[in-house]
Amino acid sequence: MGCPDCRDQGLLFVKIKTGDTVREWRIDPDEQQYAAFCDSIRTTVQLLK
Repeated sequence: MGCPDCRDQGLLFVKIKTGDTVREWRIDPDEQQYAAFCDSIRTTVQLLK
């Protein structure tokens, strides 16, 4: 999804396990189509700290 961390902008790594199935994504936070999702992930991480 985009070019995660190609310009040192970071990336979001999302990993979900359901039963024996593991799915993972590396998401470029600069991709406009994922901006709202990336913001919600960042907010959630801050709340968990």
